[in-house]
Amino acid sequence: MSGGESESLASAVTDNEAQESDRLASSTESTAIFNADKEQPLRAELVGFEICNAGNATARDHAPVLAICRELVAAGYDPRRALHAYRGQVLCLSVRSIGEGARLTVADDRLGRPKLRRWKAPPSDAEGPPVAVGSTDDRS
Repeated sequence: MSGGESESLASAVTDNEAQESDRLASSTESTAIFNADKEQPLRAELVGFEICNAGNATARDHAPVLAICRELVAAGYDPRRALHAYRGQVLCLSVRSIGEGARLTVADDRLGRPKLRRWKAPPSDAEGPPVAVGSTDDRS
């Protein structure tokens, strides 16, 4: 091999190495961006049987983890975000997304067994208590 051929071969190897290095770097960057987009699950703490705390929210309910999901969605958290509920250091419940959890509650079936059910908002008190129409009570 002449000096010109070996320099050309060395240059080609160097170019291939540079291209491979660039490919690996861009692959690593896209993996880092992908992982950065995945948010960590929210952490919730169960206290007793009816209380769950997550972030600045607290829920008291017979199904506290599902209730905290509703609180978090109402507070503006991404409904696609997962939630992990802990009792102390032990993970005891994982919710795939707080949006799904917010739509559920636990209610007994006709035999008294607890079942997951679709959550329905309680009637609003904004309208005030019911008023009797045509009352004959005259207090003058």
